[in-house]
Amino acid sequence: MATKPVLETRSLTKSFGSLLAVNEVDYRVPEGELCAVIGPNGAGKTTFFNLISGKLEPTAGGVFFEGEDITGFPPHAVVKKGVGRSFQITNIFPRLSVLDNVRIAVLARRGKTLDMFSPIEKHTEEQDEALEILGEVELEHKAHHPTTELGHGERRNLELGITLALEPRLILLDEPTAGMSIEETSSTIDLVKKISHDKTVVFTEHDMSVVFSIADRISVLHQGSIIAEGTPDEIRNDDLVRLAYLGEEV
Repeated sequence: MATKPVLETRSLTKSFGSLLAVNEVDYRVPEGELCAVIGPNGAGKTTFFNLISGKLEPTAGGVFFEGEDITGFPPHAVVKKGVGRSFQITNIFPRLSVLDNVRIAVLARRGKTLDMFSPIEKHTEEQDEALEILGEVELEHKAHHPTTELGHGERRNLELGITLALEPRLILLDEPTAGMSIEETSSTIDLVKKISHDKTVVFTEHDMSVVFSIADRISVLHQGSIIAEGTPDEIRNDDLVRLAYLGEEV
């Protein structure tokens, strides 16, 4: 008997006036997989992610997480269910240290709030957890630095650390290597592979060398519809995918 997918969309559709951005997409993500969603510019990838994470409400169809219908849930409710999204909108507090950014996320997950009578430094238990998370995203050496001192790749790592602090069971990553140097890209690839050992991860990415080097399974969106799904080798040799990319390297 097949297990329920962690994430599933059924006939998921989103239109903006006459533009059909996502067209009846059926999509399933098994637990523990590292899945990529790719497609040419304008294929509907960002809209698809926005529907899953609650930023947009679908025109039709549904979104299911661990078998529960979360269609139309607002982003904070989706996060509370166990879906974390990173790398699209920066959720960093620039005036705080790297450590305190993650510590605030830990506090939020535990339902604690900050006030003038309870400064953040007093939350030592949350500090220990935050330091452990910073170790996971390779930022422990920058724990007490202001976030303004972080490079682009390091800021992306911090965003991922904040996401991990919420203990999601599914992580959505938007363009995790966008704007990165070759060295930063290599480091991020290693980091994504590491966190996928005990998390289910879905990511979008323009860099095909990244996609084909780490994805277990690839889904290809074109004009709002999934035109192909399979292993990296299957997608690499798919004629429809090559046609969709109009000669772009796949």
